[in-house]
Amino acid sequence: MNEKMQLSGRYTFADSTQTAPLGGYTLPPAPGSGLPVDAFNSVAPTRVQLAGATWTYSMSPNKILDVRFNWSRYAQILDPLNKVNP
Repeated sequence: MNEKMQLSGRYTFADSTQTAPLGGYTLPPAPGSGLPVDAFNSVAPTRVQLAGATWTYSMSPNKILDVRFNWSRYAQILDPLNKVNP
C-alpha cells in the first residue's frame, strides 16, 4: 500500500462446549430414581469463527473511502438427545 492507503484484517476462532438443562430449566429427577441432578443436561460442541478486512483510502484531507468485509460463522452440533444418557 502507500501513505494514502491502509489495509487491515482480523480473524478470531473459538471452540467450546455449551451445556444446558433439557428444556432450559432444571427439574430434579423423581425421588428414588437414582439419577444425578443433571441427568438430562444437554451438551453441544460449539465453534465460532469471525473474519474481517478493511481497506481505507484517504482521497483528500476531508474525504475518506472506507471499504469493509466481515464474515461470521456460528456452528453447533445439535443431535436428538445430544450426549444425553439418562
